[in-house]
Amino acid sequence: MATAKKAVPMCIVSIGFQDYLLPAASGMKLVDIMTSAVECEKSGYLPVRVVIGEQPEVKLEMVKPQHIRQRAPRRDDELALENNPSPVLRLR
Repeated sequence: MATAKKAVPMCIVSIGFQDYLLPAASGMKLVDIMTSAVECEKSGYLPVRVVIGEQPEVKLEMVKPQHIRQRAPRRDDELALENNPSPVLRLR
């Protein structure tokens, strides 16, 4: 007798303004790691100088499987500017 495969619990982890979809167990580990991180600015070359910034805003939100959708594939002709430029934009 075959058993139905259980859906893996998923979550969204937001770091700053970026959102990432991943399994809930991995998301909780990521949030735990990011709570000890700080933003920084690196400059120079031997010696490298690092300026410490703020702690990033990190959020975790659980997501139901029925709310997750695959993005529609992109068509090649959607990039009109690159594939079919307007006559106004053509160089003479």
